[in-house]
Formats: sequence, structure tokens, C-alpha cells
Amino acid sequence: MNAIADASSLIVLARQNALWLLERTFGAVGLVPEVEFETVIQGKAKGYADARRIEAAIAAQRLVVISPTSNERQVAIVIKQNAPNLSRAAEWLSVYKTGTRMTSGNSSRLRS
Repeated sequence: MNAIADASSLIVLARQNALWLLERTFGAVGLVPEVEFETVIQGKAKGYADARRIEAAIAAQRLVVISPTSNERQVAIVIKQNAPNLSRAAEWLSVYKTGTRMTSGNSSRLRS
């Protein structure tokens, strides 16, 4: 795995039916359970088509839900305290084993 996606990135790409860009660029892409909850569970509850596209990508293992270790969660807490503008995915896994750089954004603004 070479990248970890945040909710904003997934929503934008899913809305454009372009999640395939992640796989083509990075191979399988990770996301944390909190991002899955926000993009799939909450999105489906609100009837967003992008939520079903993200869910299908997870089912096809193009997106992989990963669970951070307690050490990774501790690192995320420190990062959040020192860099409050990072996105939620970055808060949880900005220094995951791949060393991937995160993007920032507020996904709640994308679904209006």
C-alpha cells in the first residue's frame, strides 16, 4: 500500500466516478475506519451515490480499510495537537508505515 486516502479525496473522486485514478496511481489505497464510516455509512444514510461507489471499491479491495495500532494513534494525537489543520485521515495516520503524505480538507463541505 502506497497511499492513505482521506474522506474529502474519496468523495471528490467518487462523485466524478474516478476512484480508479487512485488504483492506477498507487495500487490499493488504505483508509481508516473513521473515513469508511464517514464516506460509506453516513453517505449511504443520506442517499449519496458516491457512498456506494466507495463501498464497491472497498468490496473489490481497491480501497482497504486499515486499523491503526495504538502507537500510530498516539503519533496521530501528537500530530493533531501540533498541526490542527490536517484532515481527519491525517490525524489518525499521517505517519503510517508507508510514509505517505496526506492531503487536507473538510469533506462535510463537499456534500451539500
